[in-house]
Amino acid sequence: MPTGMFSRRYDQTCFFALLICVAQCLPVQAQTLSTFFPTQHLPGNTILLQQAPDSSKLATAQTLYQQGVGLLQSKQYGKAVEALQQAVTLLPDFVDAQIQLGVALLKVGQPLQSLSAMKQAVKLAPADAKAYIGLGNANDALQRYAEAIEAYKTASKLNPKLFSAYHNLGNDYLKTGRVQAAADAYGQALQLEPDNLSSRAGLGSAYIRLGRTEEGLTQLREVVRRNPNNPNIQIDLARAYNHLGRYEEAVGSFSEVIRLVPRFPTAYFERCLANLYTGQSEAAASDAAKFLELTNWHNERAQYMVIIAALGYERAGRDSEKTKVLSTAVERAQTSLWPYPIIQYLRGEISAPDLLARATDNDKQTEVHAYLGMHLSTSGQATEALHHLQWVKENGNRQFVEYPLALSEIRRLEK
Repeated sequence: MPTGMFSRRYDQTCFFALLICVAQCLPVQAQTLSTFFPTQHLPGNTILLQQAPDSSKLATAQTLYQQGVGLLQSKQYGKAVEALQQAVTLLPDFVDAQIQLGVALLKVGQPLQSLSAMKQAVKLAPADAKAYIGLGNANDALQRYAEAIEAYKTASKLNPKLFSAYHNLGNDYLKTGRVQAAADAYGQALQLEPDNLSSRAGLGSAYIRLGRTEEGLTQLREVVRRNPNNPNIQIDLARAYNHLGRYEEAVGSFSEVIRLVPRFPTAYFERCLANLYTGQSEAAASDAAKFLELTNWHNERAQYMVIIAALGYERAGRDSEKTKVLSTAVERAQTSLWPYPIIQYLRGEISAPDLLARATDNDKQTEVHAYLGMHLSTSGQATEALHHLQWVKENGNRQFVEYPLALSEIRRLEK
């Protein structure tokens, strides 16, 4: 696991990237097939043929196409791929079938194959905006955001009334840090569909990143008001509070997410951070332990959750729980990977100087100094703790979650 896997760019990874990927911002075409590829659309209108097929081949291809669309709508994605593949095998110039095949391939986790189908659709029908939406979605799944953006822009030019082009542009602009462009795109999407909650949530997120905090929160709160039982929408607001440093409000919103989806590991992970920042170490430890339970330790964040759980239990005086989670880490963690040396330190197996010596770059040093500071603070060694925490404040990677953790602990010690 590369360094900083847990703590890389909190504002982008834990707030906006997860916001986009988990909550609202899957490409619209993939979410709502019937919106952009209605079943009543006659496939014969978009079969571009080099030579006319015989009537039986055409009828069979149309039947397979309709079956594939129905299977997509009933979420039988593997069978949909089979039907649509047969349709395009019979009629390689069947544009709608190529597009739907690309959608189905994306659903079964084959983005490269989806990209191939969408490229073929664009080649066959270069004026078809839907084909470019599909091309953008395939590139988005492959994290080829520049290519996805160009495809969505082409779709918007071909059909200025196509909501998905602007919504998906907003998503990818936000992912790539082009925040003003994202806000503009979401605004255009909302002009076409004023009641679309996904675009409204995206606009709220963009406003917050632009420093238009109250406008952003107003958008997100309105989304929650309209759909209070949607955990994806609730988590957007919670992440916004976390990003703004309003951690107590974040804890409340994450708790609502967990009420709606009690076995949602990401919500426990993010509430754990908010609890940590507010000094609620025992609550953070409980969330970390729950995250480990739900993921069965099979997650790149697992060792960091061990560290937080151990420090939280230590601060709460629950030494047996601390010992238990650290002992389990020996059995279940990948001991050859970072940040296992921090766990070794907490187990008393290596000294602080030894741990610092293993922190070979600024990212690792940020983590080590932060967790050393937390441990020493709990042990009553305030002066030594402040030395490490101040190092993080002055030299640490400000986009790691350990940075606000160090700042919050400094404030607590200096009260």
